Amino acid sequence: MTTPLSERFKKPNIYFDSFRKDIIDHVPFNASRILDIGCSSGNFGKALKERQNCEVWGIEIDEASALQAKNKLDKVISGDALQSLKNVPENYFDLVICNDVLEHLYDPWGTLELIKTCLKPEGVIVASIPNVRYFRCLFKLLFSFEWKYDWQGVLDYTHVRFFTKKTMKQMFADTGFEIIEIKGINSTKSIRPYLLNFLFLGFFSDTMFLQFLIKARPLKINK
Repeated sequence: MTTPLSERFKKPNIYFDSFRKDIIDHVPFNASRILDIGCSSGNFGKALKERQNCEVWGIEIDEASALQAKNKLDKVISGDALQSLKNVPENYFDLVICNDVLEHLYDPWGTLELIKTCLKPEGVIVASIPNVRYFRCLFKLLFSFEWKYDWQGVLDYTHVRFFTKKTMKQMFADTGFEIIEIKGINSTKSIRPYLLNFLFLGFFSDTMFLQFLIKARPLKINK
């Protein structure tokens, strides 16, 4: 009997319970209406509500996690991100959060287009996206000929899209966003990519980071 994929790479509860301290520090304190796409069990939104005066909505496809989030957030929509975004009010949110969620979607481009419609004119999106050029992935591919999926990380088995820093920037540009900030987060402690970067005069600087954080706003159209 074939083992179902969901059992082969079963995710422990910690996968859904993290509140992402590395991201929360980049959330504007003046954001009063926040949408957390892929809110998991709601711990990230709960931490925001404890830190600042804000209303937090969540979207979560995992039903068990969505049920937990409903006890912590102001409103939770259970379902696919792309479809759920069609049920949120337009021009409502100061901030939309995508913590490692765009890579799980078949159409992250369409999702970003819809995110623009629910943001206020001065609203922003803060996203964390795994970096497929992270040196551990790169080295395993080049030297071990390995592209092995796991329950977490860059090669999470539920990832359907893979991005480099360059293609992250291109995706936001293609969907009508202006990037305010892009920076590597969760850098490796290994010295190998630093040495490689030194030898190749900065060409491998992006390989040091597990993810990139992007803060962006919709481009204003001059009429």
